Amino acid sequence: MDTQKQVQITDQLVESLKPALIFKNFVNLKQNNQLSQQKEVNSIDISHDGKYLVAGCEDNSVSLYDLERGEKVNTYYSKRYGVDLVRFTHHNKCILCASKRDNNYRIMYWSLHDNNILCSFVGHTDTITHIDLNPLNSTFVSCSKDNSTRVWEYEKKQCIIRVNKSRAACFDNTGNVLACLFIKEDKNDSQIQQIHLFNAGNYESKPFSIFNLEELPEIKFLKFSSNGQFIMLGSSENIIVLIDAYEGKQLHKFNANFNETGTPLEAGFTPDSRYVITGSDNKKIIFWNIETGREIQLMEFHPSTVACVKFSHVYCMLISACQNLVVWIPERAFN
Repeated sequence: MDTQKQVQITDQLVESLKPALIFKNFVNLKQNNQLSQQKEVNSIDISHDGKYLVAGCEDNSVSLYDLERGEKVNTYYSKRYGVDLVRFTHHNKCILCASKRDNNYRIMYWSLHDNNILCSFVGHTDTITHIDLNPLNSTFVSCSKDNSTRVWEYEKKQCIIRVNKSRAACFDNTGNVLACLFIKEDKNDSQIQQIHLFNAGNYESKPFSIFNLEELPEIKFLKFSSNGQFIMLGSSENIIVLIDAYEGKQLHKFNANFNETGTPLEAGFTPDSRYVITGSDNKKIIFWNIETGREIQLMEFHPSTVACVKFSHVYCMLISACQNLVVWIPERAFN
């Protein structure tokens, strides 16, 4: 399999992506042992070494896959708490994930090596909406519908700081910057959305940059590109906005009617920061070329809403998920 260092991602390569592997393991059994409707995958992540894929599912399971071998390793269950927002830590057999059926709104630090929950982080008072790991160390940030952001240390098993009235947050590619979304009132008592950039080495300090997000729908999540130049803003409407990470200037507003139903969809960047990727509720996967703004839609292959998409940072491989997991590779790799 070609690695990202050997392959340049271009419009031609994106257009050539074809399904190479399908996992259809997310099913429930009825009492009479007949297969029921498949459950949706709600989150996916790829380990830092690129070897493993983890998928959280609405059937309260976490499945681990070996991407080098193209096979499933094991399935683990959290029937008591449910599973959402699965994320690898810096260890390729340890994950963080949020509960879905728990009034304590916990984040579980879970070793898949021995199927052991090492620690549960409790503090949020409403549904957890986002988890993002710091690429530099063992801290991570979580966001919640309780309008707070918390920074945790998973090795020391403690909360470092709580940021009130922050609705979304993420670390940059270096781990030195934490971006937080706030809603402020201006002089006319109108609400305006702002992104505050903080020094991740000193959370008590004031933000060193503040970006006003004018005339934009409600922002649901933030995400930095891997080169640190862009911040992606996912909105409550059919819009993905790209801003300059240094000045806050709006660069692109991508709109393709990809989410008419309001289903939570994951969006991201390709590892070279040249493309934005999203799934859609019309069963398609959409790429946008950041330089040209060109939209590329992959062939319709999924039977339902594509809620999760992620491009491997090690292999030239796209992972997408609905009820099924699909691995896409360039057409030339079939030859």
